[in-house]
Amino acid sequence: MAIKNILVAYNGSKASDAAVRMGLLMARKYDAHLTGVLAHGMPQILSSAGPWLTERLSGQLNDIIERTKSEIYEGISARFNELTAASDRTEKCHWYDIYGSADATIAEIARRFDITLMGEFTTVPGEEQLMLRPDIVALQSGRPVMIVPADYEVAELQEHAVLAWDGKRAAARALSDAMLILETKTLVTVLTIGQDGPEREITGVNISAHLDRHGIKTEFIKLPHKGSIGTMITDFCRERDAGLLVMGAYEHSKFSEDLLGGVTNDVLKKTAIPVLMSH
Repeated sequence: MAIKNILVAYNGSKASDAAVRMGLLMARKYDAHLTGVLAHGMPQILSSAGPWLTERLSGQLNDIIERTKSEIYEGISARFNELTAASDRTEKCHWYDIYGSADATIAEIARRFDITLMGEFTTVPGEEQLMLRPDIVALQSGRPVMIVPADYEVAELQEHAVLAWDGKRAAARALSDAMLILETKTLVTVLTIGQDGPEREITGVNISAHLDRHGIKTEFIKLPHKGSIGTMITDFCRERDAGLLVMGAYEHSKFSEDLLGGVTNDVLKKTAIPVLMSH
């Protein structure tokens, strides 16, 4: 079994351009289909002010917005086609423009794909209905999401992956979701942080044995906990020239991480390479 069906959530931003380029590299490697989806909901001005507008004013405003949207969305579609036309994958590239709340729509559609690629979160001034939050999609979709930094661009896939492993539920889910990719890597580094490491590492029944039985070349590295775990993970990936980080998302609640900070948020803010996350 291999990756054959890749979704890219695309909104025309620089970050989503990076996701398309990454998706094309993956589609070439796995001989997979690449589907781009633009999901867009109601403009903020209508959703917030609509109930207080007269029917006539609302209609006029809606007409203006529809004409403007048509130009914007056609431009986004043209940009996606421009990116994919430069590849050798055009016969397996597809495009859909779908009305609906951006995050919720992508989360729903993602359940029909092997993996979803998204650019890192960026604001789209004046076009809030186009904004995509990859962490929300990872939480809601039940599928793996690969988040690509806006400045990430490589000529070919880098075949060293790092698995951030703490032995907990989210990490195990990410490992399982990433297995189709990890089986194709030349090296997977299992990184644990802290003196105690995973809760229970039993001789012969451990993560290294599991990966070895899948034919994956693996190394196991444990680092003492010094400062921010998220920073330690991203620094390690940079020092080892890794091309992919695999990790569980929000082992603690997203609310608590947003409020107090946490590993997931730290990694998403600091990573220079794609991150495959699952929850």
